[in-house]
Amino acid sequence: DVPRSLFEGVDEIEVGMSFKAETEQGPRTVEVTGVTEENVSIDANHPLAAMSLQYFGELVSVRTATAE
Repeated sequence: DVPRSLFEGVDEIEVGMSFKAETEQGPRTVEVTGVTEENVSIDANHPLAAMSLQYFGELVSVRTATAE
């Protein structure tokens, strides 16, 4: 939860809205998960967090191993 005052200039804050937040690690996208008169609950997890991902690749070349 963060103070609603951090959202200066935003008249309507609704669940599901996304905002850019400045953090110690740089800018992050956060999603609003709850709103009260005083606080806004946000989720800063990546949108793909906790989802199963499947990757496909293609081997395009092979070379002899070297000491490097």
